Amino acid sequence: MYEDLASLLKVQMGVEGSGDELSDLLALVPLVGLNSQEIQEDLIALVRQRIVLWCAGDVMRDMNFRERERGLAARLRSVTGSPAGWKPHTDLVRLLARLASRFGNAGVGPRDSMDTIDSTTRRELLTTQGSRCAVCGVALTTSVVRACKIFPSGVEPVFTATLEHIEPFSLVGNKTDFEVLCAPCNGIKRDRLAWHEDGRVVAGNLPLASIHRPLMTRMHFWTLYRGRRCDHRNCETTSRDALLFVEATTQSPGTFGALRVACIEHVASGTEWIHMHVARGMLPTSDDD
Repeated sequence: MYEDLASLLKVQMGVEGSGDELSDLLALVPLVGLNSQEIQEDLIALVRQRIVLWCAGDVMRDMNFRERERGLAARLRSVTGSPAGWKPHTDLVRLLARLASRFGNAGVGPRDSMDTIDSTTRRELLTTQGSRCAVCGVALTTSVVRACKIFPSGVEPVFTATLEHIEPFSLVGNKTDFEVLCAPCNGIKRDRLAWHEDGRVVAGNLPLASIHRPLMTRMHFWTLYRGRRCDHRNCETTSRDALLFVEATTQSPGTFGALRVACIEHVASGTEWIHMHVARGMLPTSDDD
């Protein structure tokens, strides 16, 4: 179905077949109102991830580092079709071995949290983010709460701060590559690297009412995750400054990519904040930061 429809769209839009399906589709992207740069960045990230994970090979926990290096060198010879005497670059093998070692040790030992990291690191993370969720911009301490008439209380809520492993703990184990997300955002991100690992987030305009809301929430989350700043012209508001919203930009509001980020000053009337259902169920809160 998708192949036939895409072919007809190319004819309708005057895209001449080049013989390269990907190039033809990328040429069609701006003609239907989508963001070419955004889609190309998504494709690059996906292909880069697949190549690296494929080259890293199977994870064997009982291998030592030298055994990993030898196994990965042999794997590179195999996948590239190189002769037996060919040797891959030492730095490449070493980096892949380090990555494989991290995969092998992932999930071993304690998982860092806001309670286990040292107070200096915790304070620096919150300061860097303006004491707000790095994705949706909700306040994580009472000190930055702003008036906001969309909430029944007249002020924005304070959500629980959680430590987010930017590269999932389940994939690479403990690292210092952290950011702070509110609990609802972290609950959506979970152990995923990006949106393409989150199932059907590319189309929320499905007729199944039972999955429509959670699907739209995930689409909004990933839109915020890769944006984190207001898309309106000349606005420099980011998640460090205020709440961010997601609004439709075309007549396909249920399609991932047909959405944009807006701050509280520019959001269209009637647009619901991503975690409003959580905020409605919250009692007045305070924290000790």
